[in-house]
Order: sequence, then C-alpha cells, then structure tokens
Amino acid sequence: MAESVVMAPAQTGAASRENLPHLVAGFFMLLKASNNLLYLSVLTTFLENIGASSLPWVYLLVNIVFIVFQFQFMSRIVGYEGHWLLSLVNWPAAALSFAAALMFPANTMPVLLSFLVMAMLIDLVSTQAFTAMLNHFFSIAESRRFMPVIYASGSFGFIISGLLLKFVLDFVGIRGLLVGNGTIILVSAIILQLLKPIEQARLAEADESDKSAETADSAETISESSLQHPLARLLNISSFLILFNKYLVDFLFAAAVASYFTARNDLAAFMGVFGASADFAVIGLQTFVMHRVFAAFSIGKILAAMPLLLTILCIAASFSLEFAVIASVQFIVLLNSKNFTVPATTILMGVIPQKQRVYYRRDMSIVCSISSTLVGIFLLLVRNSIGAEVLFLIAAGLYLLLSLTHYLIDRAYLTTLRRAIDNRQLDFGEDQVASLRFLQYGERLQQLQQLLGDENPRIRSQAVEEVSLLPSATATQLLLPLLENETDSRCLTAVARNLLQISPHAAAQHIRRVLAETEDQRLRADIIETIGKVRAADIGEDFVTPFLDSPHHRVRASAVISTIRLTRQSDMLSRALRKLAEMAHDAGDLMRASAAAVMGELGLPLFVPALLELAASKETVVAGNAASALARIQTPDAVVGLENLLFHDNHEVAERAESLLAASTRDSISRISRLLPGITAEERRRLTTRLRSGRHQDSQEVLANILCIENLEQRRNLIALLEKSDREMVRLMQACIKMGDEDRVELSIEPLLLLAGEYVGSAMPDWAALLGILAGGTLEEPEEHESLHESVCGLLKMLWHERLVIAQTGVAGAAMQKWQGRVMTLVRLVACFSSEPAPMSRSINELKSGKAYARGMAAEYIEARAGHALAQLIVPLADASTSVPQEFEALVKFAAGKGVATAEDSLAAARNRLQRFALIEEKNQ
Repeated sequence: MAESVVMAPAQTGAASRENLPHLVAGFFMLLKASNNLLYLSVLTTFLENIGASSLPWVYLLVNIVFIVFQFQFMSRIVGYEGHWLLSLVNWPAAALSFAAALMFPANTMPVLLSFLVMAMLIDLVSTQAFTAMLNHFFSIAESRRFMPVIYASGSFGFIISGLLLKFVLDFVGIRGLLVGNGTIILVSAIILQLLKPIEQARLAEADESDKSAETADSAETISESSLQHPLARLLNISSFLILFNKYLVDFLFAAAVASYFTARNDLAAFMGVFGASADFAVIGLQTFVMHRVFAAFSIGKILAAMPLLLTILCIAASFSLEFAVIASVQFIVLLNSKNFTVPATTILMGVIPQKQRVYYRRDMSIVCSISSTLVGIFLLLVRNSIGAEVLFLIAAGLYLLLSLTHYLIDRAYLTTLRRAIDNRQLDFGEDQVASLRFLQYGERLQQLQQLLGDENPRIRSQAVEEVSLLPSATATQLLLPLLENETDSRCLTAVARNLLQISPHAAAQHIRRVLAETEDQRLRADIIETIGKVRAADIGEDFVTPFLDSPHHRVRASAVISTIRLTRQSDMLSRALRKLAEMAHDAGDLMRASAAAVMGELGLPLFVPALLELAASKETVVAGNAASALARIQTPDAVVGLENLLFHDNHEVAERAESLLAASTRDSISRISRLLPGITAEERRRLTTRLRSGRHQDSQEVLANILCIENLEQRRNLIALLEKSDREMVRLMQACIKMGDEDRVELSIEPLLLLAGEYVGSAMPDWAALLGILAGGTLEEPEEHESLHESVCGLLKMLWHERLVIAQTGVAGAAMQKWQGRVMTLVRLVACFSSEPAPMSRSINELKSGKAYARGMAAEYIEARAGHALAQLIVPLADASTSVPQEFEALVKFAAGKGVATAEDSLAAARNRLQRFALIEEKNQ
C-alpha cells in the first residue's frame, strides 16, 4: 500500500500505462526478429554442413530438455515466469548470438547441434515467458484491445528477420548478421528494463489472499479428465496430430531446401523470404479475412477444410517430389497453425468453465510435448529406411485423420455447450450465450429457441440479444410470440426494443395490444420510452399520445418524453409541454419527481427555472431528481442552482448536490485534460481566465491555477490527481497551489508538512501523491530545490527531536511501537522528494525488515540518492540494527554528530507533539 501511494508521481524513463502496449509490442517485434534470425542463421549452417537427416536428433533433444525444464524449473518460479524469466533468457540469447558469430562457419556435429538446440529452446522459453508477461501486465479487457496489435508486431518481427537474411547477408556475411542479431537482443533488454517498474508494481500488489486463492484453485479437482471430456479429448487429439505433422513436414521441407540450394547464402536468403511471405499472408488474413470466416462458418468445418487440403497436397508430393509442391505444403502448414488452429482453440476453450479450463490447457501442453518427442524418435528410426514419398503419404493419412477429428468438433462443442446450459454453471452467462455464434446455423437456432424459454430471466434476456443478430425475418418470427408469452418486464422490454429496431411494421399491432392490455405500469412506461428512442416510421406518436393523461407518473412521464421526440405538430408539442407543466405543479411528490426526471432526460436549458423551483422542495425525491436534471443540463444557471443546493435544508439533497457537482467537475477536468496536449500556451491562458470567471467550485479554481504551471509533466500529474480527488484533497491542493504576484503560480508543501507533523498513522497518507508531485527531484538536485531540501531536513530533524524527548522521558512498550510506526511513515515520505520514489521507498522498507545484506545495499542506495547528510539522518531512524544510544546525554552527542541541534524550543515542541499523541504524560516533562 505504501509503495503504491508513493509511486503516484510519473516515472521518467519508465513505462506508464499509456505507453505500455507500445513498449510490449516493440519488444515482441524485436524478440521474434532476433529469435527467428538466430534460428535461421544456425539452421542454414546446420543444413549445409550436417544435413536434414540429423534434424530428428534436434527435435528429440529440444523436447526432452524442454519437458525437464517445465517440470524442474517452472514450478519453482511461480509468479516470476513472465518479465523475470524473459530478463533471464535475454542474456544467454545474446551470448549465443555473439558466440555463433565468433565460431561460425563451424562444421562439426556437436557444435552445430548444441547451437541449434539452444536456439530452439531460447525461442520456446522466451515465447512462453512473453505470454505469461502479457497475462501479468494486461487485464482481460485490455488484452482484447491490445493483443491483435502485439501479435501483429511479432509477425512483423518475422518479416524483418526474413528481409535481413535476404538483403543484408550478402553485405556482412553470416558473422555480421549474428553480431547484428546480438545487438537487437541487447536493445530488447533495454525495453525490458523500461518495463521493470510495471513488473515491480505487479509484485508489490500481490497479497496473501491472492496467493491463497490461487492455491485453492490449483488444488481443486475436476470431475472429468481430458480423455473423458468430449471437447477436451478432441482438442488433445488435434494438438497431438498437428505437432506430429508439423515436425514431420518441417523435416521433409528442410531436406528439400538443403538439396535444392547448394550455396549457404542462397539457402539463408530463401528461408528469410519464405518466412516473411508466410507472415505477410498471416497478417493479411488476420486483418481482412479470419473474423469473417469465423463469423460465417462453424469452427469444425473451418478446421476440417485445411487438413483436407493438406491431405491432397501431401498425396501430390508423394507422387512428385517437386520443390514447389513441398514448399506449398510447408506454407499451408504455417498458415493453418497461425490463422486457424490457435484462434479456434481459444474460442473452443471459452465454452469450458474457467476452473476446468486451466487443467485442460495443462493437459494440452503435455500432449504437445509428447507429440514432439515421439515425432523425433520416429524420424530417428525411419530416416534411413523410409523415403520421402512414404513419409508424405504418412503425413497425408494423419492429416485426413486430423480433418475427421475437426469434423467431430462441432458435435463435441455443442455437447459441451448444452452441458453448460443444462447444469447451470455458475459462470454460464453472456460469454457462453455468445459462443452460440460459432455453431452451425440450424444448431444455433435450436439452442436459442431453448434459451428463450429458459427459467432464468437473465439468460432469456441475453438470448433475446443474440436472436436480434439473426436475419430479420427469423428474429421477428422468434421474438413476436414473446410479446404475448414473456412474463419478465425487463425481458419484455428487450423484446419490444429489438422488434422496434428489426421489424417495426410486423411488431406494431402486437405492441399496441401489449400497451393496451398489460397491467404492469413499469413495462408500459419502458415500451413507450423505447418507442420514442427508436423513432420507427411505422410506430409513431399515435402510439404514445393516448397515455399523456395516464394517472401513473412513470407512464405519463414516458409519454411526454416520447411525444416531444416524435411529434412534428405544434399543437401536440404544446399539449405535451402543458402535461409536463401540470406534472411539475401536481400535489403528488412522485408526479413532481417524474417531471424533474423528464426535464433532465430532455436536457433543455429552458427547463432550468422550473427545475430551480422543484429543487427548493423539501421532499427528497423531488429535489434530488431536480438536482440530477440540473447537473445534466450544465448551463451556467444550472450550475449556480446546483451549487445553491449545497445549502439545502434537507441534508440528503445537499449531499446529492455535492456528489453531482463533484462528478460534473471531474468530467469537466477529464475533458480539459484530454484537450491540453493539443492547445497552445495562449489558448491555455484563455481557458484559465474562463475557469476563473463566474461562480465555480474550488476544484475549478485549482484547475485554473494548475494550468498556469509551465512544467508539462507536473501539470499533467496534478490534473490526473485532481480528477480523482475528494473534497478534502481539493482543499489541500488549493492550499498548496496558489497564484502569486504577476499571475505566477506558487507551489508550496508547507500545508503538507504541517499535516506530517501531526500524523501518527502507520499507513501512507492520501496526500503523499501530492507531495511527490510537488517535491519530486529534490533529493537529486538539492541546489535547484533549496527550500524543499531544507523542508525534508527539517522533517527528519523533527523526528530526531522526538527521539531525544523519548529517551529523556523513558517511553517504552506500546507507546514506543506507536511512535516507531509514525517514524517509518514519515521516513517513507522522504521518498516522495526523489525523482524515483519507488526504489527509494523499497530501500527504506529494506532497512526496516530486510536481511543484513539487503539492509547494507539499501543504505548504500539511500546515500547515493539522497546524499550523506540526509542518509545519516534516515538510516538510524529506520534501521533497527543500527546502534543508537539509549541514554539521553549519549543520544544528544550522537544526534549532534548527525547535525541535529538540541535547542530547548525544538525539544519543547517535540514534547508537546508527543503529549498530543498520548505517547508521554504531562508529568513526564
């Protein structure tokens, strides 16, 4: 908690949430480029000198080492399998690239085998670590936004590596290329370092409850194994066959390439261009085609088509070992893996409940490792006894089996989906209903019909929304009967809304009948309001005007709103406004409250005088609705009226007005914050003048002062803090940010230091972030922030004076522990005076609770960052292992050596503070 508060000031040179996706995408591009460049460079040398016949040994060794790595290493670094592991792998990757540059062109089997195995392992481990880092850095919502860009950047990395092999190799040779690759890896290490604060923040936020929850989830057993679950079983079989055939085709393709190209440079250039072409095709398909394919066809049919095509190509290759045919097979294999298999598996796994999904994904990883190992053993056994023609026939048979497996996936997917529906899984909801889109049309229609009759209104409502995506004739046919049979008002409202949008003509008579016959006034009001929002040509004002005289407040209010929105006749508009005026003067509170709600919904400034009258009501609901309407209109007169409600006799109304003003101000500040990067200094000055004119809240005055600050980073951070500040924080910012002479803004931390002097809590105060923004960089540049540096020295000397009084009065036990909590909090505040508060705060924490080595390193860091004079004041206060005299006279000499004078007035002030904190009694003076 302490660190999260101190880290509020922006970190220069570090990743922020805004630039995090760009940094991650850039890193992934470099990662894929360097990994592929290293792999292709080593592979081409391997094929030229050793040949493709030894590749099975490579596959076998890589998979054995990778499986051992998974079982022996990964289980020991839980929580660090992302950024930390990537940082660890980066250096061996750079070392391997530079070592290859020194040793190549090598021609000995052990050396080339070792280099190729290491290159493949680095790619596997770094890709796995990168995926884990993405899960750590991005929420699910962020992942949906950023993943396409990030993975597209990886494809561009492949393209870059291919182009380098094609066009750079002839100029610098294989050695120069490997040296350049090592340089790329070192550049990626710099980006990893920029991402480190995000990783540190993630680790700092992990608490024991998260760990215990993860332990409970991991310990939970599932009722069905992967072999028993219909969908998981097929996905495991599919994964096994895909990996087996991938390595089999890789082997055959490598042999064909090695025999076709005799020169090393030609071989390397072809491999680069081939990989780049495949990735260009992947990017094009991902961008323009795949989302339409998955929307138009069932997943089983999509997945079955590509293996069927590969079956035909493999059979053709077995009869004619032409290089073009073999290259086409390899090209289609790459497209199938990246465009079809991976996204389809993600969609299919989405229908399995989350708690079970974890175990099934683990089993799929194990199956993939087993498949890779078996194909390596198989190729070792048959490489000299079976020709390429037979191997292609075997691949064709396996692809035919894979096509059949994928054809069965639709049925298994439907079975799993039905089971989720029938068992009422706790996590069955919008995502599972949306999963119906990937079924065949007939099965999708059947399941939606079943869900429309479900006993759960929430599921019925989601099913209605899914039905609305069907062709209009089908959707109308399914939804029209619900106007007569649906019992839940919210579901019926959803049905009416969708029918009005899809087929208003067909729904007109049904809706008229529902409006006339229903006894549910809420439903009637919702449908009337929906008619006004949709504005369908076949359902006009004649549907709603009969309800202008309704005695029910909600129905009449909805009728007024819809009439004003729909009518083009002046007399009907006048009638609706008269009814609104009658509602505003009605004796009933609910009718007047509804009138205020109508005015707020319409949002017209002409309603402000009437709303001011309604806001003066003593009834909470009437005045509250009027306040909400004024906040929505937001004209100057409306804002003034809302401010006047702060003094309303009804306490609830005053609180409501205060919250509305705060929300309105935050919204205004957010809009101004978004505009600031694009406006000039003159425009900023005019905006400041405008904010200061008229009656406004304190927060707008603070914003006007902030806009006068020339430091862009400080201005941006203060606005961000103001956006989420409560009233107390706004007043504190108002005290710290003032306008001085000649319209120059004056920043002061004196109000914060006064609060620090009276602060006794052990947790960081809320205003620590403000202190960090105002005082950040003081420790590193004391000459430029002389007054601030004196303030932090005074803060620490204040604690030393209190320590002297404690020694003089003999405070111990609980009182001493309470004071030590205050000391640690105020010492942590010193980190706010640093330009890098997070490491400073961690160092202070290490002084308190770290091991001896860590404490020593922390003390060194503090002295390097804050200077010797401040460090000798900080370390004895925070480090319990530091030898500090307990007797008063000895402590006075010790403090004097640190530059702490023992003036009587300072000790008296310290004694008064400790008395106010109830740490010492008056008799102890």
